[in-house]
Amino acid sequence: MTIALEPGIRRFLRWWGAELRALLPARLDAALFPTPTRLELAPGPEGMVLSRHAGGRTTVLATVPAGPDGAAAAGATLGRRARRADEVIVRLPRHKVLEPVLKVPAIATEVLHEVIAQEMDRETPFDAADVCFDHAVIGSEAEGEQLRVRLRVARRRDVAVAVAAARALGLEPTRVDSVADAAEPYNLLPPEERPRRTRLMPRLLAAAALVTLALGLAALYVTLERAERGLALAEGALEREQARAAEVREMQDRVAALEASAARLVAERRERATAAELIAEVTERMPDGHWLFEMRLRGGELYLFGFSPAPSELLRALEASELFSGATFAAPVVAGEEGVERFTIRLAVESAAPSGEER
Repeated sequence: MTIALEPGIRRFLRWWGAELRALLPARLDAALFPTPTRLELAPGPEGMVLSRHAGGRTTVLATVPAGPDGAAAAGATLGRRARRADEVIVRLPRHKVLEPVLKVPAIATEVLHEVIAQEMDRETPFDAADVCFDHAVIGSEAEGEQLRVRLRVARRRDVAVAVAAARALGLEPTRVDSVADAAEPYNLLPPEERPRRTRLMPRLLAAAALVTLALGLAALYVTLERAERGLALAEGALEREQARAAEVREMQDRVAALEASAARLVAERRERATAAELIAEVTERMPDGHWLFEMRLRGGELYLFGFSPAPSELLRALEASELFSGATFAAPVVAGEEGVERFTIRLAVESAAPSGEER
């Protein structure tokens, strides 16, 4: 699991470091991350040629004549700045490097270097102890069961001479390779002689990336927490306002109901005559010689109890009123003494008299 995750983590850290670097000002970026430079010491027509490669440009620094005296003389003319580089490559002549292609079992991938060392005397005229070599897998055969491996082999003595020439110039080689296929990552320099590259800057970048990521996550968490807290406060305020709005709506409904009830009462009041109006109307309509001893108002009906020499005449007089309708005897007329009769009249009360009407 760890092996599967490591490439992804490295890719992420490289990407994150590039993003952080893009945020730096140009001068600070140039100071912290100068353009990678490469020094190459390669065979030339008149000796070894020392050149600098940086930013896509190549500059020839010196031509080193053959022999140790020539390397020492050329090294004396080089300044300290000329020797500074991220990588120092020594190129061997093509005729001093062999490039055989081997076929090895795919199961030997983990111990490929050891397997190649054992096959060295078969594939080259040298023993493994007499050569420096490196390899690269260039393909597979037999449905992946065999690997095609290209070797790059040089005699250890030739490599030592090239390394000594570079050191005579004050340079410490990081890679020894041939002129051909210079872009391939072969390194004929023995592992014990390869300088260890410091990993301080990548570790610093990784640490900076992790710190920045942690700070970013912390800032995001604080922002989200504040937003959530603000949202909770807003929701609480909204709930309180909704409760108040509900109370206001309830009060408005009550007021509307009271207003409707009052309007209904007013309408009924306008449609119905008052007791005083009924008494006045009955008194006005009643002819002389007729008497009432009781009046009852039940709902929309008025009952009159009294004595009259002509109850039917009184019934017609009351029927002519605009306040009454449906005048009838609610009970049989009962004859009394001295020519008068006792009556009970029932009247339906219609409405109040028109506004401004005089009685």
